[in-house]
Amino acid sequence: MLSLLSGCSNSSNQEIVGDLQKQITEKNNEIDSLKSNVNTLQTEINSLSTELDEIKNGALKQLVTIKNSFENEQYQDVISKAKTLHENFNGSPEDKEAQELAKSSIDKLNKIKAEKKAEEDKKKAEAAKGAQEKARAIIRVSKVYPGKPNSADGVDLYIHWTNKSNKTIKYIYFDVVPINAVGDIVSSDIGGRSTFRAKDTGPIKSGVSFGSEYYWENAWYNSTIKKVQLQQIDITYMDDSSDTISGDDIKYIQY
Repeated sequence: MLSLLSGCSNSSNQEIVGDLQKQITEKNNEIDSLKSNVNTLQTEINSLSTELDEIKNGALKQLVTIKNSFENEQYQDVISKAKTLHENFNGSPEDKEAQELAKSSIDKLNKIKAEKKAEEDKKKAEAAKGAQEKARAIIRVSKVYPGKPNSADGVDLYIHWTNKSNKTIKYIYFDVVPINAVGDIVSSDIGGRSTFRAKDTGPIKSGVSFGSEYYWENAWYNSTIKKVQLQQIDITYMDDSSDTISGDDIKYIQY
């Protein structure tokens, strides 16, 4: 009988312990769930606090960053941030101040752009001046013109020029094209070419000039030729060094 009662008591105790453990597990689960809810609520609270702070102080904070950008000469950043502030706080005192800073930033950027362009233009002008001086130290061409067509429509070529270099010229070549009354390049009726390569053989010393007494006879055959255009000059000196003048340099040496 005692053994039977003892077995019943142990079984009852085990049920109680099991029930208590089950309750503890459930309570722990409830605690974990509550903790999760607390975390979720805290996140929502933080988000709402941030939103509230943005509503109350956002414009001021944005204005501070805009001012900092302006002081650091980050003008494009100022313009971008001022636009955002204007979209969110249109008409506020901070917005008005930010727009003034944005306007000043635009003025600053325009000034910087203008100064940069002026500096680039200055460098280009200096480079052009240097190129002009260099070209004019080689040769001067004072006149380039065609003669009147002869009975066979042959047109002579005249070039007045001076050796401005400090070297003696061995050979010099002038590439010239003929132009009609409407400004078009024309070709020779005989041979069909437009470019005439006029050659002169030296020695031609420094400072020597050539005028109308020297010309190239029948450079073209075309009665419509009214003027000519110099396109390139190739020079070989007695020391076998050389110079080529073309492009803008052609303008510089014609004066």
